[in-house]
Amino acid sequence: MDDHQKMVWCKSTNKPQRALTYLTTNTSRPHPSTGECLYPPLGGETLYKCLSLEIERLVEKVFSIDDFSGIVVISTKATEVAATNSSKEQAMGKNDLRQQAEEKWSKRKKSVATEIDTLRLIHELEVHQIELEMQNEELLQAKAELESTLSLYAELYAFASVGYFTLTRDGTICRANYTGAELMGVELSELIKRRFALFVSPASRLTFSTFLDEVFTSGSKKICEVTVQKAGSAPVWVEIEATVASSDGQELCYAKVDDITSLKAREQLSVISGESLITDN
Repeated sequence: MDDHQKMVWCKSTNKPQRALTYLTTNTSRPHPSTGECLYPPLGGETLYKCLSLEIERLVEKVFSIDDFSGIVVISTKATEVAATNSSKEQAMGKNDLRQQAEEKWSKRKKSVATEIDTLRLIHELEVHQIELEMQNEELLQAKAELESTLSLYAELYAFASVGYFTLTRDGTICRANYTGAELMGVELSELIKRRFALFVSPASRLTFSTFLDEVFTSGSKKICEVTVQKAGSAPVWVEIEATVASSDGQELCYAKVDDITSLKAREQLSVISGESLITDN
């Protein structure tokens, strides 16, 4: 078979068949041995057909098939597979991108949530701090008022017109005011932790001792009159009004001591005057 006889496509049978073609360019093709031009140059349309047939021949050699229609099927399948793979790759790319976006959004949401929680916590702490400051101001004001009240009562206690004494069960003086110290004729510092009976005249000590026992035993208010011996002066008559109360788990006697010397003098004067009237009659 001449090497110029190639495959052509038959439209009637819709199959490829052998045909004599001339693969040339725009110049004539010389004979291999003589160099003479065997065939005239081909026109553009003829050249295009020859080239098409040559391409078909090459395709036939590559795929080694008898039915050229399979080339179209294979090409179509390859195109479909390529399109499917491309679609899958695009879908996978979209899924990966979606997943990355979801993860980034989740991290951003957590970050925003953390910032919101932090701001809320800071707000709560600042409000609580303001509440504590307001409570502290109220406590300081209440403390100032209490100290002022205590100072007032302390002054009233210290400079009252009567003597105040706080005694234990055996008569030891725990507290006293300035008037009480003046009644006893000593400084206030000399009264503390000394027994009250030491300032009572010997003639009235038994009366005072009995009175103090009755106060602690009965737990009710008691009154007695005794004389107090002041250093370097005449005895002073005093009236003691006392009651018992518990302080820090300890029973204490709270006594009010009033100077009744002038009252006793008037009573004695009245008694003397009465006796004089009786004698005159």
